[in-house]
Amino acid sequence: MGCELCAGAAATEALKILLQRGPVAAAPFGYQFDAYHNRMVRTWRPGGYRNPLQQLAMWAIRRRRGARS
Repeated sequence: MGCELCAGAAATEALKILLQRGPVAAAPFGYQFDAYHNRMVRTWRPGGYRNPLQQLAMWAIRRRRGARS
């Protein structure tokens, strides 16, 4: 189901570009859709992966993952 949702979202964005209909969110903008709860969240991460907040989150994840091994 997840692959089909991703394929549908990618196809929709491609059609929006080809038909020039509506704005297309490019990086660092994005969205996450939870099909189980039927919720969509728009995200914005200025600086992308180089953002200090992103670096801190990745450090915390790596540390937590290393503690479980």
